Amino acid sequence: MLFDLGLIFIFGLIFSKIFSFLNLPDIVGMIFAGIFLNFFNLLGDGIVGISADLRQVALVIILTRAGLSLNINELKKSSTSVILLSFLPACFEIVAVSLLGMLIFNMDLLSALILGSVLSAVSPAIIVPRMINLKKLGFGKKRGVPDIVMAGASIDDIFVIILFYSFVNFDSKNLILLPLNIILGILIGVLCGFILNAFIKKLNLNHFAILYLSTSFILLKLEDFITFSPLLAIMVIGIFINQKNPQISLNLEEKFLGLWSAFSIILFIFVGFSVNLDYVFSYGFKPLILIFIALIFRSVGTYLCVFKSKLNKKEKLFCVMSYLPKATVQAGIGFIPLSLGLPFGELILAISAISIIVTAPLGAILIDCNYKKLLSQN
Repeated sequence: MLFDLGLIFIFGLIFSKIFSFLNLPDIVGMIFAGIFLNFFNLLGDGIVGISADLRQVALVIILTRAGLSLNINELKKSSTSVILLSFLPACFEIVAVSLLGMLIFNMDLLSALILGSVLSAVSPAIIVPRMINLKKLGFGKKRGVPDIVMAGASIDDIFVIILFYSFVNFDSKNLILLPLNIILGILIGVLCGFILNAFIKKLNLNHFAILYLSTSFILLKLEDFITFSPLLAIMVIGIFINQKNPQISLNLEEKFLGLWSAFSIILFIFVGFSVNLDYVFSYGFKPLILIFIALIFRSVGTYLCVFKSKLNKKEKLFCVMSYLPKATVQAGIGFIPLSLGLPFGELILAISAISIIVTAPLGAILIDCNYKKLLSQN
């Protein structure tokens, strides 16, 4: 297994550097590294067997970083927009994907909804690091644009993940319990944040980061016994710590950045490793048609969320662009329908991988090339 990890990191770094040199997102290079490792059958069954757990760790780390970086005081200025951004664009896209899935791929309604919930989440891997960087540089700070995008996108991911598991384990009770999932997730997050904050000055930063991460893993297991959203709770802990100790929160976020550097490679390598290229190519351009039409619906939903906000036209356009890229959630949950043997599981995995390859570069390039034009610098 250690040999396999060595291959994952070496090939992940090589391919990511090649794609970065081509001015493309490094995560796309990692996906192609996974395809390469799969094509030559270089990874053993042991590492592949624990890939689901490794993906979940990566998801925990990126949501932790998002929580530690969010400024509640900035969000209060545009609370309505943040609330709308946390679910409305995703709902627009789920409706579009579900209808197109049934029309183009003859999927049943439940399978189409599962596909929609997989595709509709935006990417913390693309958005969070870029918004954190824009905050440090002072772009869009006057009206809190990076905080609005980052908060809305992070909650959007949690909302979509809750919907995804509700559809996968479909039961009318699951949908009824959706508000309870969210409320308990917030309350448990605040409680854990309060407890952890009591230790924040009694431990050095490295030990506190370990304590935080350990608590997050326990919360994931606690979901087996209590109906709540552990991922939302994990992000709320970060927000709580940021409110109480902003400087320590900033230093802690840097610690998790180091962890993300390693786990992002693992996450996206396994996306590429899981894709059946022959199966993908057998559908031709149909997945691309679905993805681009769904992005149009998402963009309309995003614009409606900020239409009546205090943001100017350029800032609104920036929010629309920032809400396009897919990567982290698709990498984290796209394989689950196939692993559970659900209908159209392989198709859902294939389309989720294509959505990353197409939208991650698109969103990253639009953000990187336009933030200086669309956002003012303070």
